[in-house]
Amino acid sequence: MMVLLVDDDARLVTIVKEFLELHGFAVLSAGTGEAGLQQLERAQVDAVVMDVKMPGMGGLAALRQIRASQPLLPVVMLTQVDEEQIRDEALQLGARTYLTKPFHFEQLKAALQQISPI
Repeated sequence: MMVLLVDDDARLVTIVKEFLELHGFAVLSAGTGEAGLQQLERAQVDAVVMDVKMPGMGGLAALRQIRASQPLLPVVMLTQVDEEQIRDEALQLGARTYLTKPFHFEQLKAALQQISPI
């Protein structure tokens, strides 16, 4: 399963990428919403894991664009912001899951395996 990980926290990206790769996932990464959308134009991915708050285009804006071009692509949102309004908006836009940082890596793995077991 190919996963696109989009987060502006380079340290978190490195740690999550290593964890997912150890569990059989292939991982591409991007540090901004814009870069994530560019990756989606170039690569076929099975799921996106995306931060909500990033400089430039945030995760919700990127999710809207993903839905316009790939309405069925599973998206898991990650955020430090545990606000009900933002969570509800993400889910209404079609996010499969909304995980609040800090999260357990096993939660993320389980969310991705529900999309497509590897």
